[in-house]
Amino acid sequence: MEDTDIAMIVAMLREAMTSDHMSMKGMAHKLGISAGHLSMVFSGKRRPGVRFLRAAARAYPEIARRLADRLLGTD
Repeated sequence: MEDTDIAMIVAMLREAMTSDHMSMKGMAHKLGISAGHLSMVFSGKRRPGVRFLRAAARAYPEIARRLADRLLGTD
């Protein structure tokens, strides 16, 4: 996965946090990961793995659509 794809997912998650009035801890809970892990992905200190991407796609269908489009080359 390219850095631009990761940046897109992080931006979408940040936007969802804002629009849902959610804290970092709340977003992490929704995704089933630790707040520390989420913080490291957001800061660029850690690249999201498959488990993280699956959780984001399950929680936010728009992320799933964007990932599918990128993987299929239809974007």
